[in-house]
Amino acid sequence: MNKVNTGHVGGRPTVFGRRGGVSSGHYLASEIGNSILRRGGNAADAAAVADAAAAAVGARLSVPGA
Repeated sequence: MNKVNTGHVGGRPTVFGRRGGVSSGHYLASEIGNSILRRGGNAADAAAVADAAAAAVGARLSVPGA
């Protein structure tokens, strides 16, 4: 089970995974990437989905292909 801690120093929530991890500029994008890994996706799948999610939740956080 993943844990979101909103009391993290700096105000950013921390998302934890048991068997892998995804890092992004927005915790929701990281959580979505982690969900891809939990469902059996690979790192490339998780990175692509997290990038798209980061673009959706905050356009300034992600530029696909950069």
